[in-house]
Amino acid sequence: MARTRQVGPRVGCWATIYSVAPGLTRGPAFLLLVDRDNGAMEKGGWVYILADRYRGGMYVGVTADIVRRVQQHRQGTGSEHVARYGMTRLVYTERHEDILPAIAREKSVKK
Repeated sequence: MARTRQVGPRVGCWATIYSVAPGLTRGPAFLLLVDRDNGAMEKGGWVYILADRYRGGMYVGVTADIVRRVQQHRQGTGSEHVARYGMTRLVYTERHEDILPAIAREKSVKK
C-alpha cells in the first residue's frame, strides 16, 4: 500500500510512504520514505527484495528509483517473474550512493 502526502514547509515537497505488513521486517511497519522535490532524483541506486509471503519466494533487484520500480512490480509490469508469482511485498531496501556498488551488492545477494 502506498500513499502520497505533502510534507515539510516547502510547497511541492512530496513523500511516498510504503507500508509493509508488520512482522516481515525487523523495523517498523512503514519501511520507506522517499522525498521527491519537484521530480528531482538523487544519484545512486537501491537494492531491494520483494516476497510473496512469509518464508516464501523472493525476488532481488536493483534500481535507481525505488518508488517507481515497486509501483511497476505491484501493477504487474515490473518483471514477468514477479507478476507470475505475486511478489508484491517489499521486505528489504538498501541505499547506495552510486549505482555500480548497488549492482555489485545485488549480485552478491543473489549468490
